[in-house]
Amino acid sequence: MAKNGGKRIGAGRKKGSKATHTLQAIKTREAFIRAVEENLQPILTALLDRASKGDVAAIKEMLDRAWGKPSQMLQGDPTKPLTIIIPRPVADAFSLHGADHETSGSDKK
Repeated sequence: MAKNGGKRIGAGRKKGSKATHTLQAIKTREAFIRAVEENLQPILTALLDRASKGDVAAIKEMLDRAWGKPSQMLQGDPTKPLTIIIPRPVADAFSLHGADHETSGSDKK
């Protein structure tokens, strides 16, 4: 078997190339950024107007954008180690299953 590209040498997408949908997403994102940049002042004015009238979502958005979202603290017993459990579908999606990955009988495939 060839090192890259499946069973045939040179098969598959070339290294570094992007899929068509990825290229379209990049173009769409760039167009969206240009549109926001061109209309930034009216957008900010509308958001500030809603926030000043007590719209909680607008207030949160403005504060989060200006100062960043607050960090979420982890709480627990400082004398015991923190255990992180990754559900099997998530672990599979990120190829995290290995020798250290434990599964219970209920979430096996």
